[in-house]
Formats: sequence, C-alpha cells, structure tokens
Amino acid sequence: MENWLLSGTVENWERAIADSTWGVTEKRKGSWEQIAKGDQLFFYATLPAKGMVGIGEVMSKFKQDKPLWKEEIQENRVKWPYRFEFHTSYVLSRPDWESKSIKLADIPITLKRARAGIIRLRRAGDVVAILERANSSWGLSLGERPKKSPTVHGQMIEQLLEIGGFDDFIAEKEYSLPDIKERVDVVWRRVPASVPTFAFEVHIGGNLDQALTKLKHAYDLWNSNPYLILEQEEKDKAESLLTGAFHQIRDKVIVMTTQEVVELHDSQEKDDGLKRRFGLR
Repeated sequence: MENWLLSGTVENWERAIADSTWGVTEKRKGSWEQIAKGDQLFFYATLPAKGMVGIGEVMSKFKQDKPLWKEEIQENRVKWPYRFEFHTSYVLSRPDWESKSIKLADIPITLKRARAGIIRLRRAGDVVAILERANSSWGLSLGERPKKSPTVHGQMIEQLLEIGGFDDFIAEKEYSLPDIKERVDVVWRRVPASVPTFAFEVHIGGNLDQALTKLKHAYDLWNSNPYLILEQEEKDKAESLLTGAFHQIRDKVIVMTTQEVVELHDSQEKDDGLKRRFGLR
C-alpha cells in the first residue's frame, strides 16, 4: 500500500468528493500509473481551507474524456483525464474545512510539493505525522483507516470499470443519456470519439423498470450491447419484464448476477496479472 497527497482547489474537492473521483493531468500520468487499488489518499484543499480535509482509499482507475470539474466544463476540454475512483474513509463537514483542516505547517510536507497536485508520501514519518494530527484534531486513531462498508451497487460498478480496463476499453461510470436526462451506471467505449459499445445498469433494489428503460435507450440511441446486473432472486422479475413491457430488447439484454460479475472480474484480474508478469501487457 502506498500513500498519496492530492492537492486541489476547494471547489474541485467539493465536486471530487461528491463524485468519488479525482483526476490528474497528462504531466502527472506517471504517478497515476503507479497508483493501485487500496492505496491511501490524503485530501489537501488550497485557499481558503489551506489544509488537509479528508482521507480516502483508491478503488479503481480509468481514463476519461468527459469534462467533470467546473473549469473543464467552462473551457469545454478535459484537463485531468487520468482519473481514479476513491472511497472516502473520513472527510470534514464542509463548514469545518477552514477551521479544522490539518495545515501543512503541522506536518513535514512543503507547500511546493503539495502544489504538484499529486505526490507520493515516501517517508513513513510523513504518514505517521499526518495520522497523529488527524488523531488529535479529528478524533481518529493512529493507523486506523475508518471506512464504511461499500455497497453491493458500488462494488459492482467498481468491478465493471476494472473489467473494462483489463480489455483496454475506456470505462466510465454515470454516463449521460441525453434524450431522457438519465445516466447509465457504466459504459465501455473503444475510442474517445466513439459511442458506448457496452452499457451496464446495476439493479440492486430500486426500480427495475427504470433500469431497463435506460438500457433500452442506450440500445436505441447508440446500438450498445445492454447488460443488466442484479441479484439472483431478481432474475425471474427481470425475465417477466423482458417478455412483456420490454419485449423489444429481450434478445439484446444480457442478464448477469452479481456473483457472475465477481467471478468474471476475478478471472480477468488473474489473467491480467499473469500477462503483466510475463511482459504481455
């Protein structure tokens, strides 16, 4: 496990935490390539917070050509394409960012290094100093990485993103369906300029009709291959809808259980690891 300090504006951190996503520039691609699932992240917000406001953990990484942050949207271009999804272990409430953030003066990290956007904390002493300060300021325990159990829905999205990445697809979550102003949970695209080749909707509770409606639109709009991910006990209900209200896409939708996604992910992960080991990737 590695430790990383991420630095950005307050505005960008508000969006990043809301979307559980951080990104870096082409210049920092080397650092992005070294980041791995399970690495610990420290969130540093610049003025007016001017301090560390949270702790997270890397879940998956992906490249994306869709503007996310305000600056990107205003300029209509992607500045931080190398992105990764993170799980927030702890974050201060927004009103406390200025008053309770951990200042760099309290830990042995220079402001110049923090301005790099992403830096690896190579010295164990730096990490210990941060966690000690978090312990005293935020009531955390040294070395403890408080975290919520990820939801099944979140786990499925994370694994689908990783599976797409193993096969060199551009894997994205929350992809917009412009005609109905909805979002598909995950899509895979072959190249940046292409429409989604695969569209995945993860149904864990909630409205199954809505999930199938989004997949139907993805098929109608982009001719995407639609996939419905659900729990085993929901398969009969899905089949009933696919032979009834959604009969037009009955032969198009692939229904997979969450367990099947896990099995596919694990086999792909093992295959990817072996290929990297022998220089085939």
